[in-house]
Amino acid sequence: MKELSIEQKAKAYDEAIERAKNLHKDAIDMGENIRAKQCEIIFPELKESEGEKWIPKEIAKYLKEKGGFRSCWLAWLEKQGEKDKFRDSIQVGDKVTRNQDGVLVNLSQLKRVAKPADEVEPKFKKE
Repeated sequence: MKELSIEQKAKAYDEAIERAKNLHKDAIDMGENIRAKQCEIIFPELKESEGEKWIPKEIAKYLKEKGGFRSCWLAWLEKQGEKDKFRDSIQVGDKVTRNQDGVLVNLSQLKRVAKPADEVEPKFKKE
């Protein structure tokens, strides 16, 4: 078998975990617990605790139904999901730091999505 570079291994892993996530989600949606467990054995990071699966959704549903809650509670719940998305978007070799507010920032992702300086319109006009 051909020896792969670290980048090739990372790419192959990313592709494999993405396929496994889809299989795992489909298995759970169809109630196929054995197939879901098999995915979790191969990729333990797919396993969520029972609380992680339904508690945030139930709390948000309860807050919306009851009304009279502080909107910051619901915002906090939604922010927890954003943290998971952020963690999943990090790639091998990315540089991650915290800004002055303590929020994690992926510097490498910013560079990937930033427009080149010549494509950005200036905010102020030069006279």
